[in-house]
Amino acid sequence: MSFIYGFIGIIRYNERVVREIAYCPHIYTDNIMKNIFKIIASSTRFIRLQRNVDQESAANEAGVSLRTLQNIEAGKAVNSSSLFAYLSYLGLLDNMLATLPDPAKLTPIELLKSTPERRARARGVIKKRAVSTPIRNTENNLIKDKAGFQWGDEK
Repeated sequence: MSFIYGFIGIIRYNERVVREIAYCPHIYTDNIMKNIFKIIASSTRFIRLQRNVDQESAANEAGVSLRTLQNIEAGKAVNSSSLFAYLSYLGLLDNMLATLPDPAKLTPIELLKSTPERRARARGVIKKRAVSTPIRNTENNLIKDKAGFQWGDEK
């Protein structure tokens, strides 16, 4: 039973650091996810071996491919629906869902606190572009000759 509590513990740990992840996702997410995958991998492998079931039979009964099951037990990232199917087969999915708060029971203030603050979009300095305007200088013959253009009133 301690493996289930360990699994639930990592989920609760993950809930505590959600705000930190929201502010610095590039720093925390990779390490936390790797640790979660390791715990899921060791827990699922331990339960499967306790039941004395080989990987191929467990994959067939869970409705996932053998390669997906091997990836789960190796701690690699997999499709969430496949992971949930395998956790459900092992009886871990209900325990995991029980640890999540019921959004219907949260007050509006708790909901507001649980959503991470969005950073304001960075606004860059708008570069001014040079706008081309026609030059109407009748005294400058050089410009008139190069342009090869005459105004309507100059004809």
